[in-house]
Amino acid sequence: MRGSYESSSVPVIAVVGLFCILKFGMAIALLAGNSGVFLYGDGQEYATLAETWYRVGTYARSVDAAPEIFRLPGYSAFLLLAQPLDEAHRYAIVSMAQVVLLHVWLLLVGRWIQRRFGVASALVFITLLSLTITWIHYPATIHADFQFAVLVFTGLVFSLEAARATHGRPVLLVSSALCWMGAVLTRPDLAVFPAWLLVAVTASAIWNRWRPRRRVDVGGQIVVLVAVSATILLWAARNFLASGRFTYTAVFDYAVDLFAGGQLKPGAAVEGPRTDIALVDIVLGMARHVRTLVGESIPALVKIFVSPGRWYLHRYAEVLGIPLETGAVPFFAAQEAGLPPIEMGYIGFNVGVSLLVGATLLLFLWRLGRGTVAAPSEWIAMTVWVLLYFLLQKAAWGAFDPGNGPRYAMSMYPFIVFLGALAVARPRWRESDQHGTSGGEEVSKPPANR
Repeated sequence: MRGSYESSSVPVIAVVGLFCILKFGMAIALLAGNSGVFLYGDGQEYATLAETWYRVGTYARSVDAAPEIFRLPGYSAFLLLAQPLDEAHRYAIVSMAQVVLLHVWLLLVGRWIQRRFGVASALVFITLLSLTITWIHYPATIHADFQFAVLVFTGLVFSLEAARATHGRPVLLVSSALCWMGAVLTRPDLAVFPAWLLVAVTASAIWNRWRPRRRVDVGGQIVVLVAVSATILLWAARNFLASGRFTYTAVFDYAVDLFAGGQLKPGAAVEGPRTDIALVDIVLGMARHVRTLVGESIPALVKIFVSPGRWYLHRYAEVLGIPLETGAVPFFAAQEAGLPPIEMGYIGFNVGVSLLVGATLLLFLWRLGRGTVAAPSEWIAMTVWVLLYFLLQKAAWGAFDPGNGPRYAMSMYPFIVFLGALAVARPRWRESDQHGTSGGEEVSKPPANR
């Protein structure tokens, strides 16, 4: 019976289907109250870029505007698919389509986790990810965050499989490279990822020379390194041809002012000399303000992961006609005045989910320390290495930008929840299949983490 339950897809399909019904229903209710509820802020810029691109074939904000070098084209390219639709309902349809795409992706990833680590791990991953506030709100939002998060985690999954594959490895490597390339063209978060990957490649090469009988997949890492680096350089070359500036994205201008100014608003006086090389100026600015960087990084991460998320509640309440008088009141002032029960319950839910995610991660670390995590050590190391990149990046950004919030956690949550799900993984790896792709049969005890 246990083996039948482990191999059955019914639990995963049922949980994904339940969340799909709930979130699709919520999206429809909100869109019925305001068809533009998920189109605001940065999303309007992506929509404008897509509309101009569709009408005149130029990636720009208007017919007369200069070619765009600030926003990357990945998400606007996705929005091109919706341009033939009726203008009044175009982005409402996109929002609903994204909710469906989310759950198709969750089903595929959940089934992969189930085959590799058991149904419990799959259900933990699906449930915890679906309950986080960012993965409730942003999959329906017209914004690049959802697409980027899906691409980077899917790219990792293909990389993990390629690291152990004996059959179909070229297809897995190409799939991984395409996902990472798509992510590079969606958000600028991977701007310095090649340097981070280069450290991993170097460490892996040294490890293979030191422990040749326990080799790790350096080739797969090099494929991702080349794919990410080439895509950054190619888009920088496009920007040079279009504007005369060899830059991956003009977001660097914002970052230079932010880091060099030390929590000053963009455009404020920049302290210290400038080299006009964005990455160099950013590093020098961080070095000049290392006290801010060290002192504010942890609070920034806490703000990202343990946030009451009141803004989302008030936006939804306004659309649904639910009166909440605390929308413009700061959180601590609202506490003194007394929050309504619905808001207290909402905040408690969000914070509770964050703490639950943190608890599963701590359980994973505890089991990892004991050597009882039923997963290949190479997979764990690759996942942790990518997660560390995003954690350090978001911590540094949040230390200098007081406006950071839960949205910045979206791309990190799949990695964190995946590691947490490994804490309850069942041993499904044969010792004789350490470099194979079947990985679907149970053994009596987990292989040693190695």
